[in-house]
Amino acid sequence: MYAQRPSFYREKYINIYDIKLYTVANTLVELPYLAVSSLFFLVPYFFLNKFDDVGVVAVQFFLYFAYVALYTGVVVFMGHFSSTLFPSEPVSTIYTGRTLCDSFM
Repeated sequence: MYAQRPSFYREKYINIYDIKLYTVANTLVELPYLAVSSLFFLVPYFFLNKFDDVGVVAVQFFLYFAYVALYTGVVVFMGHFSSTLFPSEPVSTIYTGRTLCDSFM
């Protein structure tokens, strides 16, 4: 996000696109990443922890996938939010880590 700032400010200044379109584009680009990274984590974790012993496996797998994907999305978009809110990367990292620890732990 920090590497995109100069081009974003330049293109916003000369009115190439709207902020809403920029936000929608960033969100759509992140969705496949969220799905694939959630699956890479979930497939080994689900079966190694014996979550497949009780009930219908497909229902449990997709419910757990939905939970992991939503949580991953919250973490990723919290990072996006803090990177646009704060002026430097270290401050943003500290804020995101502190907020996530306070909110979800």
